[in-house]
Amino acid sequence: MSEVTMTKDMSCTTRMFLLRLALVAVIVVAVTVALRAGGPKCVAGTNYFDPTMTGQALVWPAGSITFYTDQGDLSPAFPNASANNLIASAFSVWTSVPTAAVAANSGGLLAEDVNGTNVTVNGDGTISMPADIQSTATGTPVGIVYDYDGAVTSALVGAGAGDASQCFFNAVTGGNDNYESPATYGHGLIVINGQCAQQASQQTDVEYRLVRAIGGVLGLGWSQVNVNVQTGAPYPTSDDYAGFPVMHFTDLRNCVPITLCYANPYQLSMDDVAEVSRLYPVTAQNQAQFPGKQITASASARIHGSVYFTLD
Repeated sequence: MSEVTMTKDMSCTTRMFLLRLALVAVIVVAVTVALRAGGPKCVAGTNYFDPTMTGQALVWPAGSITFYTDQGDLSPAFPNASANNLIASAFSVWTSVPTAAVAANSGGLLAEDVNGTNVTVNGDGTISMPADIQSTATGTPVGIVYDYDGAVTSALVGAGAGDASQCFFNAVTGGNDNYESPATYGHGLIVINGQCAQQASQQTDVEYRLVRAIGGVLGLGWSQVNVNVQTGAPYPTSDDYAGFPVMHFTDLRNCVPITLCYANPYQLSMDDVAEVSRLYPVTAQNQAQFPGKQITASASARIHGSVYFTLD
């Protein structure tokens, strides 16, 4: 057991969910709102990464992720085999994008049942955990923990974070925690809180949050496209809902269950598809490694510029 700590000099571009409101003492005729589509979560900095990679988006080498799953059950409603099926389904949302050279494969089981007995907070505030889910465990590139009673979530996020009352925020937590010099990810950890999967009816909510977490592990940042789906200004149309990205920043608190707000919560929008394809393009050189995929440049177009809206 050892403390999980890591410091890397890097520049992360975090796509925050913002609306700029102008408050002035005179009559305002119009205000522009700056919105950003999806982009990379992190880019390489200058002091740790290969200098030739400065400014490049971080991705998984060759677009391939190997994940290892917990030996235990997620919950009484989701025993180990069912939890493994949930993981495979969530990964397939991203790997099935026809223009994205990304693949996810199960490497098998972690060496143990990860739980509150082997993930603990020490007296000095450091955290002890099994070696194969630590940030240095590049031999198990993505560890997936089934946190049966929420104890692991509480240890990693904070006291009480694993309670059933916190599922809106902490049903699925984790992300990337190791970075390699060629501007690639070296390790990631995803923790699924079993307190949020006590009934089969909770599967959609958990899978939705799992798909978003996997998007982050793949390297996608947050998007601000079609925020009127949440703000209601202007009133959203069916096209707005269809274009609302899975990788938006946050959800409204009344979205419980999530289908109250989104009929197909983890159906990727064009923005999601475009971003994962941009990070992991299918090319003539790698197409053979991704059977059935389409060369990205041949199946898409690129436009750029600025779009301005006015607020009355």
